[in-house]
Amino acid sequence: MLQAQKKELHNKQLLIISLVTLLVFVFIFLYRENRLNKRLLHSEEELRKAKNAAETASQMKTLFIQSMSHEIRTPLNSIVGFSQILGDRYQDDPDTKVYASIIEENSNNLLRLITDVLELSDLDKTGKMPADIMTNINDCCKLSVDNIRKDVQEGVELHFQPAREEFIVKSNPERIMQVLVNLLHNAAKFTPSGDITLAYSIMKEGQRICFTITDTGPGIPLEKQEAVFSRFAKLDSYSQGTGLGLSICRGIADKLGGSLTLDSKYTKGCRFVFIIPYS
Repeated sequence: MLQAQKKELHNKQLLIISLVTLLVFVFIFLYRENRLNKRLLHSEEELRKAKNAAETASQMKTLFIQSMSHEIRTPLNSIVGFSQILGDRYQDDPDTKVYASIIEENSNNLLRLITDVLELSDLDKTGKMPADIMTNINDCCKLSVDNIRKDVQEGVELHFQPAREEFIVKSNPERIMQVLVNLLHNAAKFTPSGDITLAYSIMKEGQRICFTITDTGPGIPLEKQEAVFSRFAKLDSYSQGTGLGLSICRGIADKLGGSLTLDSKYTKGCRFVFIIPYS
């Protein structure tokens, strides 16, 4: 009997010790869980504050850029206008005409830089672009080619190869032409001889249009083909331009739900591939 009581007491002691140990573990677990929750809440609060600060800074940056661009653009337009008048008035004075032309050219370069910076700022805050306007793809391409014809160097042939005699879809013709003109202008700038070809094909899978702008210029080295889409990227630091054009074009392609890439397999010059969905 005594032995049985001792055994029962021993079992009770073991049970109590086990329960106390379990309670200690539960307490430690809950304590650590509480600390982790507090850290998470603190981290979430810090992330929220950082996000709000970043959004505020972005808004201030946009307002600053827009304000400064307006303040700079207004006097620059006056400079361009007066330099044109000066050049026209002094037709018989070659030196004055040259100086006026230099003033006009550099002022226009600054205006393009301001326009590009504003365009990038707008793209940063713009969501998906509308693509619900009836668009004649052939007309967009022909107008784009005509727009840069004056920039093509002597001896270079311009070609347009449509997939159909007429192709009308719902899209965004203004933005399509903006990208095509920019890409064609780049091709004209870097193609001293040979051909520049704008073509498009219809990709039935996913209802997409694939534009290609192909030239016979020097091309872009494989290791630099992705870098050219970065902001202010220029393969030649001495060449004119802001280095923002391709970045803007890719941004527009993204906002239209498409893509802009370089065809790395094409080695006879440069080929840009611009793909967008249509409906």
